[in-house]
Amino acid sequence: MSTIRIDEANQATIERINKILAGVPGGAYKAAYNAMRRAGDTAKTRAGQFAAAEYTIPKSTFMSNVKEKTHLTGGDHAGGVATLSISFAGTVLPLLEFNTRYSRNGQLTTQVKRNGGAATLQHA
Repeated sequence: MSTIRIDEANQATIERINKILAGVPGGAYKAAYNAMRRAGDTAKTRAGQFAAAEYTIPKSTFMSNVKEKTHLTGGDHAGGVATLSISFAGTVLPLLEFNTRYSRNGQLTTQVKRNGGAATLQHA
């Protein structure tokens, strides 16, 4: 799991944000929440790109078979601390989703990783 920490914010920046969002109730929290949500969406997209680059499946297949769970905690009651956790869970992808070919003589040849070679499966 990767962790990104912002330990210190410039006081002038915080005051500027509060002035800009003064008319919006909880404006600074909402802005931070939306920014963290966008960061989570970007992480999900990057995970799909990584899977498509590493394995012989399209990004859309990976994304449709994987369910992400985004959990965002924090806010005014957390003392200025906000946490975003993203976890991925899903089912085992069928071998046919990868680069799999079935020949007329009954041999099944498949390639799962892009940098690996294809393998022939006996008695499949």
